[in-house]
Parts: sequence; structure tokens; C-alpha cells
Amino acid sequence: MTRGEKFDELKTISNIPNALAMHEKLMLYGIRYRPNYKIAIAESFPAILGEHLRPQLIAAIKTSPLAVEQVLLSAKIDMIHRPSQNRIHSCQRANRL
Repeated sequence: MTRGEKFDELKTISNIPNALAMHEKLMLYGIRYRPNYKIAIAESFPAILGEHLRPQLIAAIKTSPLAVEQVLLSAKIDMIHRPSQNRIHSCQRANRL
């Protein structure tokens, strides 16, 4: 394939099993380019206050995972939009590294 090796067991007829076999060989023997980026990422996992969402979460758990995420989304968005000096400082510190 990409390194000049022959895989005689691979068939060329267009169907799903042959496509899966080709994909498997490409993943095992193909060239995967992964650039080595010189960046530093500062991650933080702030606590999201959600005690007020408990009744809604209990009801949502009984329906679907999507319903749970919809309830949690409002608390997550509030945390993202909340101005925080710590997040700004972390971003500036990460850029300097």
C-alpha cells in the first residue's frame, strides 16, 4: 500500500466487507501524519453549581440522556459566560509558554 507492501488478501470488488478490510490495513500499515505542535494548553475544570437543577434532573433522567444534557446546558452556559480573571490569566500564561 503506502509503503510498497503487497496485500494479496485484499479484494478490489466494491462492497462493505472489502472496504472494512482496506480500512483496517490502512490504519495498521498506512502513514499517519501527526504534526508535533509546540503549544501548551492550560485546562481547568470549574465546579458548576447545579443544586437548583436537581428536580429537573431527576425528571430528565427518567426520559433520555439528551434531556439531561438540555437541563445541564443552562448551568454550563452560565459558567462559560461568567467573567473570570482566573481564566484570562490562565490563557495569558499558556500563551507565554
